[in-house]
Amino acid sequence: MDMVSILVGAGGVVVGVIIGVVALGKGKELEAAKADLAELKRKSSAELDALKASEGKLKKDLEAATSKASASEETVAKTKKEVSSLQTKLSETEQARDQAKQEAQSVAADRDKAEGRAQQAEKLVGEATARAAQLEGELKQQGDKHAEELAAARAGGGMSLEDAIARFAGAGGALDEILGILCTEQGQESAVLADSNGIVVASAGDKELRDGIAAVAQLLTKLGGQFEGMIPFGTVRGFDLRDAESKVLAGRATMLSGEVVAVATFGPHPPDGSALDGAIASLTAALS
Repeated sequence: MDMVSILVGAGGVVVGVIIGVVALGKGKELEAAKADLAELKRKSSAELDALKASEGKLKKDLEAATSKASASEETVAKTKKEVSSLQTKLSETEQARDQAKQEAQSVAADRDKAEGRAQQAEKLVGEATARAAQLEGELKQQGDKHAEELAAARAGGGMSLEDAIARFAGAGGALDEILGILCTEQGQESAVLADSNGIVVASAGDKELRDGIAAVAQLLTKLGGQFEGMIPFGTVRGFDLRDAESKVLAGRATMLSGEVVAVATFGPHPPDGSALDGAIASLTAALS
């Protein structure tokens, strides 16, 4: 073999060795690269798993935050509604308070007026009581004086008919005036002249009593006829009835123009007989 062939052969071997070495080096690099790639894949997979886990946590946190936000919105809406309701109630309470204040002021004013009226009424009652006591005293004095005069007149046998008639001269022949004098001087509540039918011809004093007195007086004058066959009692000419409360209905019946009429009085005691005779005589003269 020539040198060239040897060199060529040697060169080929060298090249092969070089190629082999290079190939060996490339293989190692490839293995290293593969290892690096595998490591990168592993790390990437781990990082991806971590990212996925983080993403899942973030999703859960987002859902929780969204739920809280929704709950917060509901709470806010509920709170707003409650606040609105409270504001309405507060407004109503203020209105009720104002109305109650006005009513209280009105009640206070009415109370003041009522107290004023009560004080005025109390004053009037006091004045009326004092006046009533005064009148009672005056009436008692008048009654005592009249009783003394009546007792004195009765003790002396009463006044004469002429004196009695003279007492009624001031009436001027007026029937009501004659009875008024009889009422006043004899302390009677009422005096009546009644016809045979019990109808009032003239009267003085309490007007509410006159019709009843007239009817009873004529009834009493007719009682004598009911005694016929029982006792020898004729026509009633006079009567004097007393009740349990010391009220006295007294009177006389007389003939006047052919009719039986009655003069009757009602009071705490019967009138003096002479005064009653004088009144009847004056009435007869006035009607003649």
